[in-house]
This record gives sequence, structure tokens and C-alpha cells, in this order.
Amino acid sequence: MSTTTHDSPRKNVNKALPSTPTTKPASQLLLLIITTIIITTLATPPLHAIEELPTDLGFYPHFLKEGTDLDVTIVVGEQATSLDVLAASEIAVGLQQAAPSSTLKRTQLDTAFNSVEGKRIISIGNSCENYVTALITGTSKCEAYFPEGKGIIELHELPKGGIGIVVGGMAPEDTYKAAVVLRQAQQYDLIGDAYEVTGNPPRYTVTPRSIPRLAEEDKILKRPEPREQNNTEDTTKKTPEQEEHIQKNTSTIPTEARPNQTQQPNTNVQQEKQINPPGTATTQEVTSTTHAKNLLIGLAAGIIVLIFLLVIIQATIKSRKKKETLPTSTPGTVPDTPPSAKTNGYTKRITTPANAPPTPKPQEQQTPPEPQEPPTPPQQ
Repeated sequence: MSTTTHDSPRKNVNKALPSTPTTKPASQLLLLIITTIIITTLATPPLHAIEELPTDLGFYPHFLKEGTDLDVTIVVGEQATSLDVLAASEIAVGLQQAAPSSTLKRTQLDTAFNSVEGKRIISIGNSCENYVTALITGTSKCEAYFPEGKGIIELHELPKGGIGIVVGGMAPEDTYKAAVVLRQAQQYDLIGDAYEVTGNPPRYTVTPRSIPRLAEEDKILKRPEPREQNNTEDTTKKTPEQEEHIQKNTSTIPTEARPNQTQQPNTNVQQEKQINPPGTATTQEVTSTTHAKNLLIGLAAGIIVLIFLLVIIQATIKSRKKKETLPTSTPGTVPDTPPSAKTNGYTKRITTPANAPPTPKPQEQQTPPEPQEPPTPPQQ
């Protein structure tokens, strides 16, 4: 059984029928790739930008690094006392703890320098004892620059991109105090470029300091004069508290780096002598991001971007396959209707019940053969 229904005549037959929106996978993929690259670039700061730290004691000693290695030279005076050498050892130990994988440069004497331009230096001792300190501060008159009874830590920006750190005092024990504080710069929360150090161990007192402006008559540079033996012995006397603190700190310094207290001051330091601090790492937190961490961040970001692109490509391929299986229609045309279903502008909609038997195909009618005329007999 079949039923036939009639629809009303179609109006606006030429009107475009709604169709699935056409996509452009190639252009969308390119747009997503460009967007991902821009977002990744903005989210991950460049490695060189992270490494360029401000020249500030709050970032000591990380602004002295070149990549992951320390690029700095410790300098002591030719007439350095045993406490000056011990102060250099304190600073070397702190540098090695901050960068365990770095190899420190050899400690040098001030006689090896005529200029400090473009160099990175930590100078131990006042300008009367260390010519490099005089080059950094601009004067050899230590009494005009260094206060009595105080150690100082000063950070100077030198010509041609150099950096100079002065650790000194009028007395050797003041220099040693300043060296201990610089080694523990993180614990003392040093920020800025200059400090004065006073007090006694184990906890010294640090006070911000303004770098002095020299008068014209004080701008004198000359090599230090040799010490007098008597004055040296008097200035190197230490209090019991200092002796105890020195003994505690020297236990972490290798034997070959410890100064010989019984030798003369002018034989304590030899040219190009190396101070080898222990290379063990400590639990001190590094405040700045290192080159290795930045490399890991960049690698992780690259992996994330690659995974994201693979997901996008896979989704695009699936979308193409799904689109190929759907019938396509051109906008502005009407789907073709079988000719048998069209009747004078009306469309027959033929429906068949689900349980109806199949309709037999009509048999073709056979036309009977045309009768043939009998043959005509031949005439005689």
C-alpha cells in the first residue's frame, strides 16, 4: 500500500539552500601556528634577557657570571697581611658555593694591573695597600676614603663595562669583617652598592653607605709603599672573638689556601697564587634564574607547541575525511528530483509502509507477431 501526498508549489526555487559551511583547513592551521608561536615567544622570556642582571649587591655574585661560569678575579695587595689573604679566601669560598660547577680564576697581586677598564675585579684591602683599590676608588689616600674602625663593601661600575667590588678597611680586621659579610650577602640582605660593616662575630652590623665624592687634592694615584714590620705586627693583632671566628671559618678552607700566620706579611702571597675553595654545593638558594633552567623552560615550551600542532593536524585530517563522506551541494541550486516524481509543478512524495511486501516489477507486454501474407503463386 502506498500513499501519495502533494506539496504546495515551491516559491523562490532559485533561492540558495542552507548548506554546511565550507572550511579552509590550510589557512586555519597556518593561523593557529602563528598564534601559538607568538604566545610562546611572549610567555617565555629570552635567555639573554634573563641573564642580564642589574649591577646590584642584591644579585651578588650572579651578575659576575658569564653564562654559568663566574668571570671575576680576586686581587690582593703585594704587601697584603695574613688577614687580607684570609679575607680573599672567604670571598673565594662564597663564590664557589654560589657556582659549584665554575672554575675560579687565580688570585692575583695588584702589581699585575695598570688599569681596571673592562675588568671584573674584587679588590681586597684599602687603597694604601692595594693599587687596584686605588684605581677603583680614584685615590691612593686611604685616610680620605676609608673610615676608621669600619669595613666597607662598595660596588663600582668601571669603564668599558667593567665591575669593581672593593672590600677593605683601615685595619686588616675591618677588611676581614667586610669579606665575611660579602660572602654571606644573601643572609645580610645586601641591596644597593655600598655598605659599612661594624660589630663583632658571629653577626656583624651592616649600614648603607654613600660613596664619597673626592676633592681634587685627594685624586692621587700611586703604588703602595712597603709596610714597616712593627706597624704590621701591631695592626694584625686580633681579639679572642675574632680568633674564634677565624678558626671556625678556616676549617672549611683547604690547607694549601690557608695563610701561614708565622710568615712575614710580604711572603704570605705569591704571584699568581691560586686559592682553591671547596667545590661542594650548599643549600643557599640562588635568586636569579640560571642558564640551564632557562634552557629547560625553552625545551618544555617547544615540546608543548609540538604536541599542540600534532593535535591540530590530526583534527584537521579527521575533519577532511568526515567532509568527504557527506553529499555536497552547490549553493543556489535545488537538488534534482527524479523525473517520475515531477507532475506539472507538483512533487509527488511517495511513502511506503515499513511492513509492506515488495512491489513486483511489471512485466513487459509482448506484442503478437504481425500476420504474414501468403505467397503469391507464380503466373503461367
